[in-house]
Amino acid sequence: GAPPRHVKGGPPRPKSAPAPSGVPRAALTRSKNKPSGSSEDELIDMLLCADQGLLAAVCDVTPHTDVDVVAPMLVNLFSSNDAMSCLIDTVISREVGRTEHEGTLFRGNSIATKVLSVYGIMASQEYLCRVLREPIEYVFLNESLGWELNPAKAPAGADLEQNLANVSALTNMFFDAVTQSVPHTPILLRQICRTLRNEVRQKFADSEYIAVGGFYFLRLICPALVSPDGFGIVESMAPSARRPLVLVSKILQNLANGVLFGQKESYMLPLNHFLESNLGRVRVFFDELAGMEAIADEQQPEVPLDQRNVERLHLQCHRYIEQIAQHLAASSSHSLQRFLDVMAALGTPALLAPAEPVNNKKRRKKK
Repeated sequence: GAPPRHVKGGPPRPKSAPAPSGVPRAALTRSKNKPSGSSEDELIDMLLCADQGLLAAVCDVTPHTDVDVVAPMLVNLFSSNDAMSCLIDTVISREVGRTEHEGTLFRGNSIATKVLSVYGIMASQEYLCRVLREPIEYVFLNESLGWELNPAKAPAGADLEQNLANVSALTNMFFDAVTQSVPHTPILLRQICRTLRNEVRQKFADSEYIAVGGFYFLRLICPALVSPDGFGIVESMAPSARRPLVLVSKILQNLANGVLFGQKESYMLPLNHFLESNLGRVRVFFDELAGMEAIADEQQPEVPLDQRNVERLHLQCHRYIEQIAQHLAASSSHSLQRFLDVMAALGTPALLAPAEPVNNKKRRKKK
């Protein structure tokens, strides 16, 4: 495989050598735009190092309004440093720990839910194409079949019984493709399923399957099903082809949640037979996804570090420096002093620095 990445300017770290305490092995890549040992590198070191507590502090102080910026930032900083497993374990553990009722697990707009969505979509592109393309193409090739189950939307003279048989067969086709895909599932997606199952099981004994299904189906499979063109599975699709995919998505969502259809969508009631027949099978599938005794040490695809995310981390720490400092002080005085020293050395964030007027730039060029 490819040689391990290492600190710029230093010798490669032997694969068998342990990483410094608290830092995941191979999590030592530095910003390509800064020399090793810069204050920005120090800040990233603290973020990657679980013992330092900066990741927990950033997660805890980030308001809901910042989640859509901070979560992708964290995914890039950790994935570009081969440390996604650390981020995954941390955000899941903290989310479960702070959840009081199992019904709200991973349902809000939190750092954890956003990190799982952002990374899940990023890591599953090739996998989703492999699993879903063939049954989706079957829909395209059989557009003349009737798919509509809702009498209010079906064209006059539609054979609803035949449409039900068509949708049932199509759902089985997708479900077979999914349940046979475990060997092809990216290793870190399986780790997410494993961590979800184990963490949730400890606190909410009967909800681990709903937690795994909520990630796997509701955040990966179903969004790709209803919008395969948006996920790059197909280039384009006719509006008529989207309806059967939406129906299959609704069925698989209910299966993931362990919920039968009710009177609100009475035309879906006949599909309850599929749900009841496959509840055991989907749980076996979730166990296979999450049933890894240890995460294989396989080479992950290289992800480039986006320098703008280093600047965003600096800005976030600058904005909430007092709250982060309080968080660190409660856990480690060493981490607090290091954090304050790094922030003092970094100064004003680049994203806050006033832009130079365009006229001045033009005037300087003329000199």
